[in-house]
Amino acid sequence: MFPVLNIGPLAIQSAGLIILLGVWIGLSWAEKNASKHGIHPDLIYTVLFLVFAASLLGARVGYAVIHLESYKNHVWDMLSLNFYSMDWSTAILIGVLTFLIYTQKKNIPVWAFLDSIIPFLLVLNVALAVASLATLSAIGSETTLPWGIQIYGSFRHPVQIYHLLLAGGMVFLFWPTRKIVFGIERKQLLPGAEFGLFLMIVSLSLIIVQTFRADVPLSFLSVNLYHWIGLFGLITGILLIRKRILFMDEGGVND
Repeated sequence: MFPVLNIGPLAIQSAGLIILLGVWIGLSWAEKNASKHGIHPDLIYTVLFLVFAASLLGARVGYAVIHLESYKNHVWDMLSLNFYSMDWSTAILIGVLTFLIYTQKKNIPVWAFLDSIIPFLLVLNVALAVASLATLSAIGSETTLPWGIQIYGSFRHPVQIYHLLLAGGMVFLFWPTRKIVFGIERKQLLPGAEFGLFLMIVSLSLIIVQTFRADVPLSFLSVNLYHWIGLFGLITGILLIRKRILFMDEGGVND
């Protein structure tokens, strides 16, 4: 596709530019959504900047540690922020830890905050899909289906397009002005319930997309690492939904 954008004498990696643009749009959208959840807009920028920076650092360090042999004679290459040289599983782990530590230290209401940043996560998910499409950084398994795209001499599943379609569908489902989410009125959702729904759907999306990838090594029990991450997110989302939705009955409200 277009992994590098040449603007005059500058050669800019398109993936990085797309992700930065997604972060900017997502932050602006989340800022407007923050007050609905009782969160000060400044907290959105502070927390997400820390999490994003820590995640990028974690992704780069994680990749360098895994491929340490490759850097023995090129130590300074570890500092290169190359989209291909990131370990996103480490990024997720470091990002979550950073978020939990900072929000606990500053006494930030975690559930309300998570609900408020859903717009940011929606846009970032779309940006990651577009960046992957621009660089063809994900390789689908071979297929004979008519919509397969030719990569590396064979027709393969367009996993980047699958990701983009699912990410776009999630934007529609979780649009902030919608009064009903998955058949449930938003006013019935306790803080954290909407994030639980988001986590469940994004995890299911991850499992679906990763099923058609051919470039991800197998891990524990010969299962794709991202399938484990998706399964954990799916179960966590379901448990969170069960705890954070208000059900009205004759006896009152059950939480």
